Amino acid sequence: MATAFVFTFVGADQPGLVETLAHTVAGHGGNWLESRMGALRLSILGNDRPGIVREVSHALAQRQISVREMDTSITSAPMSGAPLFEAVAHIQVPHALDLAEQRAQLDRIADALTVDIALEDALR
Repeated sequence: MATAFVFTFVGADQPGLVETLAHTVAGHGGNWLESRMGALRLSILGNDRPGIVREVSHALAQRQISVREMDTSITSAPMSGAPLFEAVAHIQVPHALDLAEQRAQLDRIADALTVDIALEDALR
């Protein structure tokens, strides 16, 4: 009779990480049934205006952060009906990056563009 285990692993990205986990599971006679892996996520929300994507992508590129996937849309703000810009990007962050410094730079851009920018670091 097989026993099922569910575990969560959070760690710094490095080459061979999944291979090491798979080796450990197999070494104990386990079978890897399902998985979900993620990267840091960046979200932007604010009144639409030129330059939002340019400024944020420039800040990311300066720190060697790769945008793996990005979805953007323009909707109407609930109360005013004004154009509202929204973006969600899945990014790859270098291990050595100082996230506090990156967050500070994104906060400065957010203030200048009057948008909200959130950077998740829980999966780093």
